[in-house]
Amino acid sequence: MIKVLDKIKLIYLTNRTYIRLTFFLIVIAFTYILKQGDIKFLVEVLKVALQFLNLLMGVQ
Repeated sequence: MIKVLDKIKLIYLTNRTYIRLTFFLIVIAFTYILKQGDIKFLVEVLKVALQFLNLLMGVQ
């Protein structure tokens, strides 16, 4: 279990900026959906964010 936590910590430390930008993108998408009501846009942004996080984590 400690090895997994160390791996997650290392991934976060090495990709901190990209992870923060990804979560910022998600916040912007939710703000947009609240104001505009365009669910398709939200879904597309969340797909991009998920793919980016998968890329950082090394998941195919």
